[in-house]
Amino acid sequence: MRRRFQFQDGFSLVELLVALFFTMILMAGMASVFKSSLATFVTSGEKLSSNRRNRLAMDLLSDDLNVAGQYLTLDAAPNGITDANPGFVIHPNVAFTGTDVPAAVADELLFYFDDPLPAEGTFGADVLGTASYVASGAAATAGTGIPINFAGDPDVAAVAAAQVKTGMLLITRGNYEYKKILTADPKGATTTVTIDGMFGEKHLATEGVLIAKPAQYVRYRIQGRNFDPEKQADANGKIPCLIREQGPYPGAGTFAPDDALTTIVAENVTKFTVALSVDRGEHWRTGADWDAIKALLKTDLATSGAPGFTTISGNAHWYRSIPMLVRVNVTTRTLRSRSEYSATGTTSAYKEQTQSLVLLPRHFGLQF
Repeated sequence: MRRRFQFQDGFSLVELLVALFFTMILMAGMASVFKSSLATFVTSGEKLSSNRRNRLAMDLLSDDLNVAGQYLTLDAAPNGITDANPGFVIHPNVAFTGTDVPAAVADELLFYFDDPLPAEGTFGADVLGTASYVASGAAATAGTGIPINFAGDPDVAAVAAAQVKTGMLLITRGNYEYKKILTADPKGATTTVTIDGMFGEKHLATEGVLIAKPAQYVRYRIQGRNFDPEKQADANGKIPCLIREQGPYPGAGTFAPDDALTTIVAENVTKFTVALSVDRGEHWRTGADWDAIKALLKTDLATSGAPGFTTISGNAHWYRSIPMLVRVNVTTRTLRSRSEYSATGTTSAYKEQTQSLVLLPRHFGLQF
């Protein structure tokens, strides 16, 4: 008996190979799109991160420049401002080493200010003035100690009280009398201090006082910092960073920053430049050195300065009395170099972004 076979429809080997070929083409296209999307996501994130570092640097620079030239002892200019260490100065094109930045130079910005503590206090007792005043209640004199109370949350107040140190200034809110603190004894939210002499006037309990760290110097500059242990031996393996340093004003000596107050403002900063204008932005002045910059500013003041502001000669504190705009440019780069950032797409490069800050510092242009 002959059997009959029934054939069913299906795909031939040739058809399967053709389908596989087109599927592979489709998958290759999808992989290319995925790779491109992933690269766009990564590069966009890096550029946003660079932009964020720029904004953070600008915020801190804006806050700092607004205290440049802040003299809390208003009845006399600070002693010791010298030509070697002016109260405000730019050192142009200072080289920094140890990084992979070509032609590694950047400006250095330095300025003087009195640094108040972030918390204010009040007298805890009446404070004697000259001998013609008679204290009421619990008297406090330079010899017996003056209690300073800090209000608010007890923990925060205790931290504020502990920040009061020998050598700081005690400044009254009523009339801005000030005395140097000789000793400070913090206990909880109160610090008992002694001062170098008596106030000229009597001050009542609960009068507001300001504690300040006097004669501080701040320097902004680019330096290399090594964050990668594997690149310790690499001569150019450090990351260029914008550094903020603070310490006592050195007078005629050499500035010695306090390591505890040194801050990395932003990483991967490749350029930092500062320019000045005394004619409302008509001319922005930079130069080979500080003397060259001042010479240009003198020329601008003589020709187009504001009425009454014609020179900076003979006044060590000229920046306090002459309206002057400051422009700061900060250029940051992406964390990594990529071919996507190069013009040809064949070599590796960084993507750089520059932001500018232009402002008239709060204590510039004041009549001293």
